[in-house]
Amino acid sequence: MTEKTSRAKVQSNIKRVVIKLGSSAIASTQEGIDSKKLKHLVSEVVALHKQGIQVIVVSSGAIAVGKKYLKYDEIQLRENRNIAVMQALSAVGQPYLMSAYNNFFAQEGVCAAQILLTHEDFKDRTRYLNMKNTINELLEQNVIPVLNENDSVSFSEISLGDNDQLAAMTAQLLQVDLLVMLTEYDGLYDKNPNEQDATHIPIVPYRHDFKGVAFKKKSSVGTGGMKTKLEAVTKLTSLGIPVVIASHNKLHPIDRAVYKEAGTYFAADSNISNSKKKGWIVTTVKQGCHIVVDEGAYRALKRGASLLPSGITKVNSKFKRGDSIFVKYGRKTVAIGFCEYDSKEIEKIKGQQATKIIEVLGFCHSSVVLHRNNMVLKE
Repeated sequence: MTEKTSRAKVQSNIKRVVIKLGSSAIASTQEGIDSKKLKHLVSEVVALHKQGIQVIVVSSGAIAVGKKYLKYDEIQLRENRNIAVMQALSAVGQPYLMSAYNNFFAQEGVCAAQILLTHEDFKDRTRYLNMKNTINELLEQNVIPVLNENDSVSFSEISLGDNDQLAAMTAQLLQVDLLVMLTEYDGLYDKNPNEQDATHIPIVPYRHDFKGVAFKKKSSVGTGGMKTKLEAVTKLTSLGIPVVIASHNKLHPIDRAVYKEAGTYFAADSNISNSKKKGWIVTTVKQGCHIVVDEGAYRALKRGASLLPSGITKVNSKFKRGDSIFVKYGRKTVAIGFCEYDSKEIEKIKGQQATKIIEVLGFCHSSVVLHRNNMVLKE
């Protein structure tokens, strides 16, 4: 299958997509939020949403918006990116940015949610599961999550670095069908796109090394550039998720990036499927840690269902929430998966209906003990 055919196949089967909006797409140093641009982008996101596609927005812009209200010298900001100053700008800009998002989404009759993240949220297994469950629940409730790095508290040790990396990590977390990154230029060129003889590259095969590509410097309102985008692309395409980098300066930029042959399409590894995720689940399983299920749960698992507490009869050994454990029916291992509760909690809720979890524990991480998306069947 050619890369062009691959793009067409992806376009016809999109169910979940991450849209990454760079600072220059929605803000300017002088004016703060570009309301006209942002309103049009929100309208396009809602159009995808109304087609039944689950959309996650990763939005930069908080620092750029903050510059309107905190009058720092622009030259000094470029020469000395003081962390405290950047965090102050973000702390001021983020509420204004999210207020604008809420306003424009509300005008379209859609609810949006703000999620601010740091690298620690992806590294810590419990936070990782909480984050994933929260976003999935928002999507199930037809809410559009708007994610941004928590610049007001993050620093070098926990910073994601830029929202290109955040977009890629979110795309992997949620196993989306496509990541769209909107930037100043319409994808990748063989040299600086400002030069007259620069040639646009419409499709990039998987494992392209990008040697000889000239990178334009980052914009005055953003923290990333094409180099950081290609770093994100390299990570994501190796996990089987394709990427489109396209311009936000075109008419209907999201629609043309998702459904037209616009920008640059970066083909993903066509052989990856979910094998890496399955490999992660299997290779990190805690030996000796398992739960035993009854026949009803066993049959439900075979049909591809999640594991409910009502089907659990026994808990063996100690393990934490987020650990990979075995699921057994009798003496036979039938599945391996990441658990939503620790061993003590499962001991309390085993045999109970999911509706009783909060009554028994006083809280409810999830209505299932192992979700089907975080499980590998052994048969």
